Amino acid sequence: MPSRFRLRSALVPIAVTLLSLVAAEAAVRVAHRIRPLYLDRPRVYHPHPQFHHWHEPNATSTFRTVEFSTRQRTNAHGMVGREVPLEKPAGVVRIGMVGDSFVEGFTTDEEESIPYRLEARLQAAVGEGYHVLNFGSASFSPTLEYFMLRDLGGQFDLDFVVLLFHVTDVTDDARYIDSAVRNAEGEVIAIDGGTVSWAYELATHSALLTAVTQAARALVRANVPFDLGHTFNAMFKPEYNDADRAAWALSLSYLERIRDWCAEAGIPFLLVALPVGPQVEPVGDVHASTLGLFGDGGLLTSTRMQDTLRDWASDRGIAFLDLLPAARRYKAARPDEVLFFPRDQHFTPAGKVMAADAIFEAIVPQLTRP
Repeated sequence: MPSRFRLRSALVPIAVTLLSLVAAEAAVRVAHRIRPLYLDRPRVYHPHPQFHHWHEPNATSTFRTVEFSTRQRTNAHGMVGREVPLEKPAGVVRIGMVGDSFVEGFTTDEEESIPYRLEARLQAAVGEGYHVLNFGSASFSPTLEYFMLRDLGGQFDLDFVVLLFHVTDVTDDARYIDSAVRNAEGEVIAIDGGTVSWAYELATHSALLTAVTQAARALVRANVPFDLGHTFNAMFKPEYNDADRAAWALSLSYLERIRDWCAEAGIPFLLVALPVGPQVEPVGDVHASTLGLFGDGGLLTSTRMQDTLRDWASDRGIAFLDLLPAARRYKAARPDEVLFFPRDQHFTPAGKVMAADAIFEAIVPQLTRP
């Protein structure tokens, strides 16, 4: 009897804990339905042995926050959008658009993405033989983009490559290089995303764990060293330290690899600098307190990221487009339109129209009619 009593006593707290977790999971799921508590990303990404992560092929996913709710599809190659054959149809000019979530476009429907809108502009103004292929993926950066182009993009016989560079790219590169695979000479030959663990599988299926994990990541990001190796918020600070310069050097080295890859294939390459929301429209005190670089109009006055890229591209003869002037002109002409989701800070549909139009104007003179 005593042993049975002790067993029951030991099981009671376990049962209470399990029931509490089940109740908490149910409560978070119900609350998330009423008002999204986190970003839904249901298993659309999976590890990749060459470029860290990619989309699940032939998948459909939902992205929900308090600011947007969209669905996204991928094709047999894991690219966002329609099916694309490897062999290019006769008379077609293929433009590969490369970048992170700004290219992938998960904050709006597919028809409002930058690649889709650029293709529509080209076909309406120049001819139907222009196709824009979406090679964007959330959290991509030059290291991953180089290996993706080398191993996937190169299979599609591209005629033009447009790469959209975002403020997060330098910090992402500093993080991804820790997963580098090197050959005997020490050269990086891949960025291995590893394998999916049981903990990851559990986290992707649990609303409670997803909410807690995303909140914890935000807390960690707010308490890291203020340099580009740890936080992209350091991009616009007045003075860089050694960690900042090393992080920039890594990203620029992979941009140069991409330039060389395009040159060897005879593919024109355009580097595009994406603006950040605070450079275009006021977004609140949280950014000002982090950066301390805001002017009287509530806007971020520094253009250090754009200037760095422009000078670097000019020195190497790389075509460069800074979207910040276009964004500011668009905003001045339409002051009531919001170009960036205030909390999420990705482009709204209006922001994507602005970006696609500016890229269209930049590449049309360089295109060969099909």
